[in-house]
Amino acid sequence: MFFSQPVEVEARPGYKIWVKYANGPEGVVDLSYLVGQGPYAAWSDPDFFKAVHIDSELQTIAWGNDVDICPDAVYLALTGKSFDQVFSWMQEPPVIGWQLEAEKSILNRLSVVEVKALEGYRIWLRYSDGATGEVDLSHLAGRGVFKAWLDRQFFEDVFIGEGGEVSWRDDLDLDPFQLYMDITGKTVEELFPGFGEA
Repeated sequence: MFFSQPVEVEARPGYKIWVKYANGPEGVVDLSYLVGQGPYAAWSDPDFFKAVHIDSELQTIAWGNDVDICPDAVYLALTGKSFDQVFSWMQEPPVIGWQLEAEKSILNRLSVVEVKALEGYRIWLRYSDGATGEVDLSHLAGRGVFKAWLDRQFFEDVFIGEGGEVSWRDDLDLDPFQLYMDITGKTVEELFPGFGEA
């Protein structure tokens, strides 16, 4: 699950896309800096680039042949906000109605303190509230940017990023909130009361 949910996307000339998000923002984002890099070499075919769509299963902005891009990254580029600004806005008490102590408790609970790669495409995580568990990521392996995991050493080099995300090299990462929900079985509403109203 991503923080930002794209609902419409269209290709524009010059390796740009127009995208609209469920929470309101819409506009054009320039992706030309990615052309020729890794899986984005496929964009050199204009017809391929024009086939942009929203992957209904992964909720990514996607093309054919498992080429996709994280909608959160596009959202930040579109709005000009940093990761910290977006999450700061989410935690704003007047918007969501949380009390300060409740906010601190939630943020502390969702902090990843340890991560290890396991056999297959599984990882083991421990959070600061003591929650531990394994998450099977095999449904992502080999798809889009996750093709990098086919190199076993790459997958085993998992670490905790500066922003608390579960990361690999080359800016490949996963949302710690979603992984926490996968481990505990909790929903967004349970973790973030009032999120739906915001």
